[in-house]
Amino acid sequence: MENYPGLAGSGATGKGIIRLMRGQAVGFGVRLVPFAVASILPAAAASASGSVRVVLNDTVGTVVEAAAVVVATGASSRWLGVPGEVDFQGLGVSACATCDGFL
Repeated sequence: MENYPGLAGSGATGKGIIRLMRGQAVGFGVRLVPFAVASILPAAAASASGSVRVVLNDTVGTVVEAAAVVVATGASSRWLGVPGEVDFQGLGVSACATCDGFL
């Protein structure tokens, strides 16, 4: 995590930073729900409280109401598909200028 602002030389790990961020969010009253979202019902189907209804992708189709929803879809690199690209990933072939620019 050398390139994360404020952490240069701290030895912090990604897992440790996530643990701290989750703890901070919970401290502010955020309810963390450990399931993927199957659907978010449109505003017309929302309750009178103004919150949205979120259907979780768990075994029983749990529905929760939320004032806000954070959509974190992740990211993936667009590789070229050229010979040697997979073999040399992390060994000089990179898809992230910010993370691997020092290479």
